Amino acid sequence: MTHIKDDTQLAYYLQGYFELTGSTALNAPQARKIVSHILNMDTKGKVAQMVLAELAMNEKLEFTATLNDAGANISAALNDIFQHDIDPSYAGDQAVLQAVHGGPTHGRQTSRP
Repeated sequence: MTHIKDDTQLAYYLQGYFELTGSTALNAPQARKIVSHILNMDTKGKVAQMVLAELAMNEKLEFTATLNDAGANISAALNDIFQHDIDPSYAGDQAVLQAVHGGPTHGRQTSRP
């Protein structure tokens, strides 16, 4: 995806990464790419704000967060967003969608952003 326009596309982009890699780990180049996508979004909403807060980049463009923890927290929040907001917007068997998007929360309780 070359241009992420809004929170829903950002959620799919990130969820796809976590699902395809089977990992929530992020490294600095990956985190910078995510931040770049967010900065170029047409509309930045709660998902974009949550991701930026978790990555905790300072004014020197250095990450102050532990990226592995940030990735796990973002993944857990995305699972919650898909369960409560995105998946219910589709008709059909919600159990099938949750089997795909309901990944582990890594012990973190999330509140919806």
